[in-house]
Amino acid sequence: NTILVMMLSGALAGLAGMAEISGVVHRLQERISPGYGFTGIIVAWLAKLNPFGVIIVSILFGALIVAGREIQPAGLALLLQGIILFMVISSDVLLHYKISIARKAPEAA
Repeated sequence: NTILVMMLSGALAGLAGMAEISGVVHRLQERISPGYGFTGIIVAWLAKLNPFGVIIVSILFGALIVAGREIQPAGLALLLQGIILFMVISSDVLLHYKISIARKAPEAA
């Protein structure tokens, strides 16, 4: 069943791409998807794969993207997304692993 669903979703994605290319412009437009996949990964990670958490976090990130269109410099919203992702991943690493510094024992003279 899983393979069938994957094949069906791939076929539907191919049909959507074909419809986009065969439209009025006859080519794939540059600004069709400005990094939404990257944002989706951050949203899923922040929500810990909780469906209700994904809704809340995606609304917040949507507001960040919309606000990013109005602020200067324009890349500040992407920078904030990257900082948030880095902080969340580093906090998860620090919570799951104990980091200790191994020191050599002093040698007896």
